Amino acid sequence: MFIHCIFPDGHYERIDLGNELNKKQKPQYCVPAGTIFGSETAVDTSFSLVSCVVSPGFDYNDFELFTKQELLAKYPKYQEVINRLAYEKVK
Repeated sequence: MFIHCIFPDGHYERIDLGNELNKKQKPQYCVPAGTIFGSETAVDTSFSLVSCVVSPGFDYNDFELFTKQELLAKYPKYQEVINRLAYEKVK
């Protein structure tokens, strides 16, 4: 499984989750505050059970979903992953 992150400073990183530490996979990952992130399975035909825990607490006033258009306007060099994972519109 992959977690795709665009950090507050604008750089992108793909984090590989898994148990194969010798392949630089991580069994878990803590996404820093202010980071835009999305995840996907490593293989199209596979599946994952994913959990997201927030701490110290979650408040919807601090939460924002971005549309594909908003992300592409701000981060055009990451268009491949944005086009694959982002929503056209947020309901």
